[in-house]
Amino acid sequence: MLSTVKRLASEILGVGVSKLRIKPEDTGRAESALTREDVRGLIKDKVIFVKRNPGFKVLGRRKRKLRGSRRGSMNSRAPRKETWMTNVRAQRKYLNELVAAGNLAKGKKRSVYMRIKGGSFKGKKALLMYLKDNKLYVEKEEKK
Repeated sequence: MLSTVKRLASEILGVGVSKLRIKPEDTGRAESALTREDVRGLIKDKVIFVKRNPGFKVLGRRKRKLRGSRRGSMNSRAPRKETWMTNVRAQRKYLNELVAAGNLAKGKKRSVYMRIKGGSFKGKKALLMYLKDNKLYVEKEEKK
């Protein structure tokens, strides 16, 4: 009878039967459960509960990523095109934020956009430095 209760509980909770636990002192109460509603009541009363998953330790994760464990060059692990795409997307998003905030004139956006496309900037910080050096970046005063 407990197997039926566990099966119903696993369907309700959406976990496997092996992950479920029934409190030993309340097994009699669990055996008397006949319907899904009874099982839901047992779950609500914490008679049936899901066993916690301990997960991985951080050290084990870190060890697998150290230099000696890596297989393949950095470009095979993260292809050049993908790194370029993420970098360019971040810069374009940042550029749009600057224009929306009014820190960059709308007329200057296209020239900066084309520089981003050409790969002139290493990252967002380099982009901001370029804008400040060429006096394209305008600091907005915050209203209090």
